[in-house]
Amino acid sequence: MRFKPGILASFLHCLFTGINRISSKLFKIIISPTMHAIGRPRERWIYSYDYFRYSSLELVAQEINEKFSEGNVAELGVYRGDFAQYINQLFPNEKLYLVDTFRGFDKKNFEKEDNLSMVNDDFSNTSVSMVLKKMKYPENCIVKQGFFPQTTIGLENEEYIFVSIVV
Repeated sequence: MRFKPGILASFLHCLFTGINRISSKLFKIIISPTMHAIGRPRERWIYSYDYFRYSSLELVAQEINEKFSEGNVAELGVYRGDFAQYINQLFPNEKLYLVDTFRGFDKKNFEKEDNLSMVNDDFSNTSVSMVLKKMKYPENCIVKQGFFPQTTIGLENEEYIFVSIVV
């Protein structure tokens, strides 16, 4: 029997995400002992929604926090702040630049970009206040509202240790 490309990967992703959610909630254990073996504690929120994406963020943040003493973090394309809230949590002492329109896009913006012409969502169901309410350290957040790259004017001399770019 042959699997279509991606089906096995999707199945394994769902399987391991489900197993980790259940084991985390019921037994407060992690299925993979690898992280414990290398001395890295896990955050409980890692086991929700997208295990691999959030786990990767957690690992990258731990490496960066061990090697760099200071610098800013940013997310370009914040939308509703679901990923940005974890960046904020994992970098509690850093300024977090939140770069987005925070009001969605006009249809004419999608017509200019070939890769976005099939998007049905205009991303308007968001706001600055909605995003900031999700932040554990909102005092560290700097909102840059508008269209990229104009939103980064004045930030040319800032130094960053982590930037998430959503395309």
